[in-house]
Amino acid sequence: MKQLFKRKLKNVILWLLIIFAVLFIFRLMYGYTKTFDDTPNQTQFFNNISNSKRNYATKKYKVKSNTTNQSAIKVDQKYEKIAAIKTKSSDFEKEEESSRETIKKLDALIQFE
Repeated sequence: MKQLFKRKLKNVILWLLIIFAVLFIFRLMYGYTKTFDDTPNQTQFFNNISNSKRNYATKKYKVKSNTTNQSAIKVDQKYEKIAAIKTKSSDFEKEEESSRETIKKLDALIQFE
């Protein structure tokens, strides 16, 4: 009885090891043949947002009048202007500073970063 149990246990363990080895070989083959997408998930996220979402911003500014007895008039303007900046750089800090200076000069808003 004990020898029959030992033989069955050895057969089960042998089959489990064979199945493990086959699955392990398939996993190695899959790892070497799989090609990965070079596009980061973050870029895909921003592309999806810019395509599907309308973003309206408000800019408040004063308009000077030509007459002397009126003061400046405050105006709220709604606008939609969306730009996307995509770049690859070896000097990220310098490029980021340059981009932020340009955005500041144009009096623009950073909505997604």
